[in-house]
Amino acid sequence: DAEAGYANNVASTVNLAHAAISAGVKRLIFLSSAAVYGRSYDIRPGGENQSAAADWYARSKEAGEQALKDLSSELQVVVLRLPSVLGPGKKSPDVVTDMLRQIDATGAAEVYGSGKSRRQFADIDDACGLILHCARRINDERYSVIPAVGAQALPIARIAEEVVRAAGKGRVIFDRSRGESPDQFIDPAIMRDKAGFDFKISLEESIRKSIRG
Repeated sequence: DAEAGYANNVASTVNLAHAAISAGVKRLIFLSSAAVYGRSYDIRPGGENQSAAADWYARSKEAGEQALKDLSSELQVVVLRLPSVLGPGKKSPDVVTDMLRQIDATGAAEVYGSGKSRRQFADIDDACGLILHCARRINDERYSVIPAVGAQALPIARIAEEVVRAAGKGRVIFDRSRGESPDQFIDPAIMRDKAGFDFKISLEESIRKSIRG
């Protein structure tokens, strides 16, 4: 829903920022998305601020970032560009939740092409730990963009194997007629250098937590 998405990610974000400034809040942490980088990306240190938003959701997140940047002289802003976040009870789609639904429906997790394209995730507990860390951290940077990813960048075929193993059922099938999924990679060293923080929870453990939930 683009209309509601823009209202939330831009208008409500700006309203909240103004309220924070009026209340004397010193720092605001904006949860953005790695989708701002586009559908396919390879982000290395020094490239974390780039953007190639390709759909309304990513564009609304990018617009929210820019609106906060305009207010950063009055409010310190930390932008966390998160990938898909895994956790118990998650309903929104990503590679893992889609595979789990496929296994329940058809008994197989489907992989497009060869499955060599990479994906990274953040466990919900790691993401919350990063948010708290950024809230407490003292620095002078008025506006910063931090891509927040786990150390593992796994091929989608490997992720499918982990989902099947964690679910205890199903199999992996390849649909080579669909072509390759876009490759996505962010160097985790960027978060380590800019935030002084590392994610601890492996993708395998995060998948198991999601299934148990």
